[in-house]
Amino acid sequence: LVEDVHSPQLDNERSLYVYVPAAAFDDPAATFPVLYMQDGFNVFANPMAPFGSWEADTSTDALIAAGPVVPLIIVAIDTDDRMNEYLYAGITVDLGGGPTEVTPRLPDYADFLVDTVKPLIDSSFPTRPGRADTGMAGSSLGGISSLWIAWHHAQVFGRVASFSGSYWVGQEGSGTEGHPSMQTLLQQSPPSPEQLALKIYMDSGSVSSM
Repeated sequence: LVEDVHSPQLDNERSLYVYVPAAAFDDPAATFPVLYMQDGFNVFANPMAPFGSWEADTSTDALIAAGPVVPLIIVAIDTDDRMNEYLYAGITVDLGGGPTEVTPRLPDYADFLVDTVKPLIDSSFPTRPGRADTGMAGSSLGGISSLWIAWHHAQVFGRVASFSGSYWVGQEGSGTEGHPSMQTLLQQSPPSPEQLALKIYMDSGSVSSM
């Protein structure tokens, strides 16, 4: 647990939860790739997590032991303002409690990850800091924000996973028409060599989610 990490970009604080593989303790000279994950409070086994947790620590331990996954460091980034920090468009969203106006802060959040969180992790843990060994992942709003961040900072992130990303933003029938969809954003300009090299994993469940 890394507490009270200040964001000068957002003028707030949050906690980071960092998974370090057992191999780091077996060989102090070893270094590891890093996966940054959104919705940090839900990433690791946590009975207090709303909607359940991913238990990424348990799954990663098992996959490393079985062989298909190399040892890696996972950084789970908490947020108390996910609607604003995970969206790039000023839309109105109704989650059942009345309309909520989004103040998009995703560009600032992305700068926070790149300019504050990553340097802190690289200086505190045995990481491999290059883009080929740096990934980003998230689900729902965290899924769309992960792809946005990786695409706009492809010089930093070499791979990204988006699970059931909220790609309804900007789509017809979503109530957010008039705002650019992720598809539109990706097609706005020719991709850079780093963007073309970005490894992208996407999947989607059967129910639309926030």
